[in-house]
Amino acid sequence: MAKTDNGSENAEAVAGDNAEFVDAAKGSDAAPTLGMDRIPELESALADAQEEIDQLGLQVTSLTKERDNAVAERDVALAKLAKIDAAPRTRTGKAKARKCGPLADAGLPAPHELLAEIQAADLVEIVFSNGKTEVGIPPILPSGKVWAVTPVGLQLRVPELPVEGPMAGPVKLAGYGLFLNGEQVAWGPRADVLDVMPGRKMDMRHDVVFPAG
Repeated sequence: MAKTDNGSENAEAVAGDNAEFVDAAKGSDAAPTLGMDRIPELESALADAQEEIDQLGLQVTSLTKERDNAVAERDVALAKLAKIDAAPRTRTGKAKARKCGPLADAGLPAPHELLAEIQAADLVEIVFSNGKTEVGIPPILPSGKVWAVTPVGLQLRVPELPVEGPMAGPVKLAGYGLFLNGEQVAWGPRADVLDVMPGRKMDMRHDVVFPAG
């Protein structure tokens, strides 16, 4: 009877071990099965995410293009504004012709001194003259950083200096008078006297120089 009991106990132990082995095997087979079932779902989510990324990329490209276009338009507008600001204004309205011509050399300011006087003046005018009086071309009212001290004198440097001959008749342009607050303080002669016909348009941007005394 003892042997029979021992044999039964051994058989039950072996059966229990086999049952645990089978359960473990079943558990190991179940886990991969659940993971495989989720693959289509994960692939779909990945595709949706990639589509959203692509759409965001297109939006970024579009916004970048809009930004670049806006920057380009701004730069063009700023360039035009700078050109307008740099261009000298002209005095409008009729006024009596003033005496304007060469001054006595004694006491004429040096270019640096003349520039300081210009910067301190409330009204700066460049008057077109035949050598004795101003002619019928409106005076220029320069402002800002448009002056340069050069070896030959103080020069007006602007992007353009458009001049149009007066319709009243031809005039002779012998030079330019620099007026500060209504008083002539310097004279800039031309190399030659220029005949300006009515309606003639010229660019005198390099022509206005007030030499040192």
